This record gives sequence, structure tokens and C-alpha cells, in this order.
Amino acid sequence: MLKMAIIFVFSIIFMCMLSGLLPAQPLTMHIKMKNGTVHSFDLKDIRKMTFQVCPYTDIAAGTGDLLQTFALYQNYPNPFNPTTTIEYAIPKAGTVRIRIFNLLGQRVHQLDREHAAAGSYKYMWNAKNGSHVILGSGLYVVMVEFGNAVLIRKMVLIN
Repeated sequence: MLKMAIIFVFSIIFMCMLSGLLPAQPLTMHIKMKNGTVHSFDLKDIRKMTFQVCPYTDIAAGTGDLLQTFALYQNYPNPFNPTTTIEYAIPKAGTVRIRIFNLLGQRVHQLDREHAAAGSYKYMWNAKNGSHVILGSGLYVVMVEFGNAVLIRKMVLIN
């Protein structure tokens, strides 16, 4: 949603620039980063802008080198019925814990992989809880833990 709003605003600005509705003064885009630094770009020099979600934005602070290769990607399909694929990557061998929660914070599913080798993995979840009962429609949260890092994504189940 935010991505679409930003693209819309920049589209309007560029259209106004081309039609002469904006003054000829240079327009600058300023991006303030989490660490406080500011990057500035002259809009006339920007030819193409792309936006993507960095898979590392949900990692808890202080995870060090795990930021480089531990990743949890958005499940697909999303929304899903009744099966979805959860894809993640780990940088080295270790224990991986996948937990799925409902909106009340109740754990509805858990998978522990104690001796997972480094690499990328896909886990297919069939929207069933630990008792093999199909869950109802709603928003669910998948949490993947590796070492001292935790990644989270939202999933929508539509029955």
C-alpha cells in the first residue's frame, strides 16, 4: 500500500514537471535511513525506481552476521486455501523452528528441524493444527527462528 502511494506521488510529480506545472527549480528526494543518515537524489537524475521488501527487516536487533543470509520469504500463494509454501534460507547448519500463530497469539502449528544443513528450504503447510484439524479463515503469522534471530510474515487463509 505504501509502495503504491509513493509510486503515485512520484508519477504526479513527474507528470507535472513534464507539463510545466511545477517551477523549473530542482526537486530533490531525501531518504532518511534507520541509522540517521540521509541520502539525497536530484529527481531529474532518477530514471527508474523500484521498491522491494528487504527480507531482513523483521530480524531482531543484535543478530550480527545472520542478517546477511538468514531469510524468510513471503508465503505463496497468499491468500491461500488450503495449502501454502513457506520458504526460508539459513546460513549454516543448526536448529530451525517454524511456528504458526493465530491472531489471538495461540500457537496452532509447530515444526522443529534440529539438524538442518545450510541452504534454502520450502515447507508446505496444509492449514491444519497439531491435532490435524483444518483451521478457519483468517490472518495467521508464521515465525521462523534460527540461532538468536526471528523472522515473521503474515499469511491469509481463506476457506
